[in-house]
Amino acid sequence: MADCIICKLIESKKDLLFEDDKVAVLLNPEPSAPGHILVVPKKHAPILEAVPDDVVGELFWNANRSSVCAFEALGAQGTNILVQNGIPAGQKSIMSLYMSFPVSRMMKSL
Repeated sequence: MADCIICKLIESKKDLLFEDDKVAVLLNPEPSAPGHILVVPKKHAPILEAVPDDVVGELFWNANRSSVCAFEALGAQGTNILVQNGIPAGQKSIMSLYMSFPVSRMMKSL
């Protein structure tokens, strides 16, 4: 989709960590924490229900693998894997499905 920011990120390959014919994994251009990752279908889909079942499986498989990498490479102590499915669910103005997960670390006591 020409005006979709997610599609533009995939096309630009900026901060691309992995891609195959169905899925792309990239760093979030507006991260809520260092290492914030997006896992997205390569073919534009506004909501999860529009994504073919085999691609949904690939999305979750890649989210799991990316989470493992975050734990190992970034010292993550947790991840929140979010699927914002539609504008009322928090997609804001981005009408494209994406899985988002910021990396979490324990805060030290003061």
